[in-house]
Amino acid sequence: MTNYSTTKDTTVLGHFIPKDTRVIVNTYALHSDPKVWDTPKEFIPNRFLSSDGKKVLKYETFIPFLIGKRSCIGETLARVEVFLYFVSLLQRYRVSAKNVDIMSAIAKRLTMNAKPKDDLILEFHKRL
Repeated sequence: MTNYSTTKDTTVLGHFIPKDTRVIVNTYALHSDPKVWDTPKEFIPNRFLSSDGKKVLKYETFIPFLIGKRSCIGETLARVEVFLYFVSLLQRYRVSAKNVDIMSAIAKRLTMNAKPKDDLILEFHKRL
């Protein structure tokens, strides 16, 4: 069996899971659980910032890179690369939405790990 299977017979929440059963984390369910998130279907990036906007908040149920032995080994590199990429873009360009009229409709349907149905067209204006 692969490394993603149970190592022994076990019971979880009353359900019997035999040894060597393949187990997959349902990150969509974790990231859209209304018991955890006030409005899981709304795109609210500020939910990950403190009220003063100076600190990034960590949530146990938000695991885009998974956790433990099965976590992504490239998480640190990915976070640094994404940060550097966006900083360099924002230093050189002012970004705006060309089709602002659909932007709010997209934001209402966007979840933490879903792609919007409609395309958002961005315009990049070179900073002077």
